[in-house]
Amino acid sequence: MILPSSLRLARAFRRPWWRFGYLRPAARFWLALLALNALLFAPGVLLAGPEGSALPRWGRDIRSWYDLLVRREHADLLRLHAEVVLLAALRVWGPRRWRASRWGWRAVAVLLVADLLYQTYAASMVYLYHGQPNFYNDWAFVSGGLDFLLDALPVPRYAYALLGLGVLAVFGGVAYLAWLVWRGVPASALGRGSRAALLALSVAVLAPAVLYGPSALAHPQAVVTSLTAQVGHNIQRSRQSHSAVADLLRLNPYAAYDYGDYPLARQPDIYFIFVESYGSVLYRRADWRAAYQALLARWEEHLAADGWYMASALSESPTWGGGSWMAYISALFGLRVDEQQAFLALREKYQALPYPSLGRYLHDQGYEYVWVTPIARGLSPALTEKNRRFYGMDTWITFDDLDYHGPLYGWGPAPPDQFVLGYIREFAAHRDDPLFLVYLTQTSHFPWAPLPPTVDDWRTLATLHLPGGNLDQDAFDSLPHAQRRANYWRAVAYTWEALGEFLLDLPSEDAIVILMGDHQPPAVSSRRDGYATPVHILTRDPAWGTALQAYGFVPGLWVQPAEPVLRHEAMYSLLARELVRHYGQDPTRLPPYRPRGLEAP
Repeated sequence: MILPSSLRLARAFRRPWWRFGYLRPAARFWLALLALNALLFAPGVLLAGPEGSALPRWGRDIRSWYDLLVRREHADLLRLHAEVVLLAALRVWGPRRWRASRWGWRAVAVLLVADLLYQTYAASMVYLYHGQPNFYNDWAFVSGGLDFLLDALPVPRYAYALLGLGVLAVFGGVAYLAWLVWRGVPASALGRGSRAALLALSVAVLAPAVLYGPSALAHPQAVVTSLTAQVGHNIQRSRQSHSAVADLLRLNPYAAYDYGDYPLARQPDIYFIFVESYGSVLYRRADWRAAYQALLARWEEHLAADGWYMASALSESPTWGGGSWMAYISALFGLRVDEQQAFLALREKYQALPYPSLGRYLHDQGYEYVWVTPIARGLSPALTEKNRRFYGMDTWITFDDLDYHGPLYGWGPAPPDQFVLGYIREFAAHRDDPLFLVYLTQTSHFPWAPLPPTVDDWRTLATLHLPGGNLDQDAFDSLPHAQRRANYWRAVAYTWEALGEFLLDLPSEDAIVILMGDHQPPAVSSRRDGYATPVHILTRDPAWGTALQAYGFVPGLWVQPAEPVLRHEAMYSLLARELVRHYGQDPTRLPPYRPRGLEAP
């Protein structure tokens, strides 16, 4: 005789497996509901890399009730999405028309697909650039840089097709789970325990909004999040950004940076080198800290023996993990540019009207203003001309000028830094006018592998027959985190070898060299590392020492304590002031130092 329970089980297994017929209705409901909830947090966990995890880690992520119930720093799946919970509650307790509607679950499915897309976008902004989502700014950032990004990533075309199929599969999964929750399981099949649990979850997702305000559900670290709150907060931030850009455009840089009354009597060569992905994270990891201190000590000894005086500090960058141009615009133009829309608006405004930047001030003092961009992919003629008018350089050295035929490396791709710095040294040796030269290192740019060799004569790199290239995104993602960290450190050490060689062989005896990080390295640092980057000022004139200490600089290359004492936008007025102090026709009258750059009165 077959027992009734066994008969029901056998019938259940004859149903299609994808309907979870072998599970009780309540189990199907809760499995689908929890899967949908976790799916909306999955983009954050995936994009956070090693900082994310499926479950929070006690002692690291959870040290108090606040961490458990309100906010946690690191991404995990053990969180609640308000719309998922409240829509499920409406499904159980809502009007009969809603519960019986054939279109209800379809509307929910469309909403959840849109929600998943938003969460992916938001997680990208938070974990790749450590900024809260902002429609106004992010649209300009993505639309302006997407073509460049896709061109830079060596991803085969079929990968995009596979990605498209994967996206469709995820969307289909969301729709199916929505059907299970809002159509596949009758509300009458849920017992008192399920209803009580759903009521408790509804209270849990409403409590933070009541206690801390609806905006608490929009924070990237919130344990309970809400699409409605996130989009509303995004719109609010977008309006603020729009207003901030308008305020920025109303500022008059000539009122702050009209340095025509501060002529220089001497014009030493000045090299402003932005070191890519050179962040204060090097001070904040025990293994890197020890190796970094040893590296700087070695180069400090070599450079001091060659007559160089060194002073260092940490400076707060306006950007994190990307957007290098915003860092060097802030430093060279003397105002904080931390959003793409602000950069685009400034570039558009200062086409016919020249912006009085550090480069233009030095040009007016007799300098040749040179910009070096060795990336082996050119911009369109229109964009090239727009950038030239905005930056105002006299000479723009590009890849075509380098006569380089060797392997290319890194993000650009580009020739090795050792080659480009050697070219700059040779270029400077044959110029009559004093130089103000700007360069952004390339080999230290993400993804940091493979690295070029270091050779005795930089010229031989132009004809080496080596594979070159870089890691594509898939290859980088497949690396263990320890390997990514090792690759980053090797890239930093390589860049310092190239910079050290450049400094030791620099022909100008009175040159001033500024080495400044643009932002933290992506993928191997985190939000807690902050936005600070090292800045080193090197000169053979020891009189700079006391003056730089007044701004918070310390002698040498190592900074202790490792906290920022200035901001990138302060560098313009700092350098102009010190140039006038040491080389001005009237060193008793100095331009004011602007620690926050150009800002509204």
